[in-house]
Amino acid sequence: MLPANRRQFLAIAAASTVLAQQSVQGQETASQANAKPAYASRYLARPAIAAYSLRQHFSWSRGKKQKPKSPAIDMFGFIDFCAEQDAAAELTSYFFAPDVSDSELLDLKRHAFRSGVAICGTSIGNRFDERTGAELEKDIVDAERWIDRAALLGASHIRFFAGKAATLADPVRFQRSVDSVRRCAKLAADRGVMIGIENHGGITAETLLRFLDEVDSDWVGINLDTGNFPTNPYKQLAACVERAVHVQWKVAIRNEAGKKEPADFARFAQILRDGKYSGYVALEYEENGDAFEETEAAYKQMKLALQTPA
Repeated sequence: MLPANRRQFLAIAAASTVLAQQSVQGQETASQANAKPAYASRYLARPAIAAYSLRQHFSWSRGKKQKPKSPAIDMFGFIDFCAEQDAAAELTSYFFAPDVSDSELLDLKRHAFRSGVAICGTSIGNRFDERTGAELEKDIVDAERWIDRAALLGASHIRFFAGKAATLADPVRFQRSVDSVRRCAKLAADRGVMIGIENHGGITAETLLRFLDEVDSDWVGINLDTGNFPTNPYKQLAACVERAVHVQWKVAIRNEAGKKEPADFARFAQILRDGKYSGYVALEYEENGDAFEETEAAYKQMKLALQTPA
């Protein structure tokens, strides 16, 4: 039998060990609670098509009537096209009538569901960096309206612009755009819709990442457009991919000299794999060929690149 003082010593030591373990566990739990979750832990690309690919075939464009190329389509027809390609659909806001009603959007949502087509997102053309006063307020209200519409459609993502490189070089305009996106992010969080800031208007990866850091919202990431960086596209895409929440895939890029050339689809796909991107990848055909034929062909090539093992 152990002496009393020996038993007391062992009891105290055991209790101290338990308390120390509980303290460490508590610190780990607190650290985990404070840490921001990673956007992805594995590569999983879901192919989609952006309505912008067929832009000349819609009757509406950016709030104005246009004469559509034949064959003319509406968003119901675009959903049918996506169903034929076995693709999710990105419903670019430009091609809806300005006064589209909630009931019309719900009809479209039902049509997509019955067609087996996931609605992966929508896009707006906001210009927070260029607007002031009443015009800026209208732009923000329009953006918030489309966040609500995205939620109504069941879309998980909405594309925003930060602004153009020239205007964002002005600290006042940069901050104005940041503040406007922050305001929209509060509504997006309430509606469960991710905002993706696109590398649009000649901005660099450095500017885009700094913009995201300033907004500082778990509901704001990058809408990574593979064709929009003005130079060194593959390097800049790789710098941004880990913060991407949606991808727009183009068939052309600007090379290191800033000249347009065909994109390397296999290289795009490898960048997404290396960054463990998990989410939708929407083909956006911007060239001047037959939109239906070229979109279908490019979509097949994109799908193959995304599915081919590294």
